[in-house]
Amino acid sequence: MISSPSVPNVCGCDSPCVSPHLRAVYTHSNMFLNAALLPPIKIKMAHCTHCQRPMTLPPTIHFLLTTYPNICPTYSFPRHKPRCKHCDQVAANAKAIDAELSGPGHTNPVTKLENQISQARRLVWDGIRVQELEEVLPKMEGRLREARKKRDEGIKMAWEEFRGIWGPEN
Repeated sequence: MISSPSVPNVCGCDSPCVSPHLRAVYTHSNMFLNAALLPPIKIKMAHCTHCQRPMTLPPTIHFLLTTYPNICPTYSFPRHKPRCKHCDQVAANAKAIDAELSGPGHTNPVTKLENQISQARRLVWDGIRVQELEEVLPKMEGRLREARKKRDEGIKMAWEEFRGIWGPEN
């Protein structure tokens, strides 16, 4: 049997408090034992209850302010608790869809107004109800501009909360 140099006890005392096998794997560079002989450390990672993806901590407010100065961080929730980025993104997407498809039956008011305007222009082109439709068309186009503005603001507000927590979508 090959004799090994004397190995000090792990705890630093002179009494044999560690088994000879464990003393043989003692490393001289530090006071740690070989990790293969120790039981694995079980790290409990939080998973989302909805999508089963791992939950992560959102970036700090300082990081968001320095990295993305055009994004206003959300201050209203604790950043020390893990969150599911995927579920936050799905919720923001659902809010954006609701902003775009508002009203009864989830119809798109912008598309509806665009169709009405194009139909009115065709009627004017064909010479049907020309005088009446020429008076109404500017009002319809004004309502279309307002509907587009309202839709775009709703979509922007839906994504601002997500960006305030996580930064840009990428």
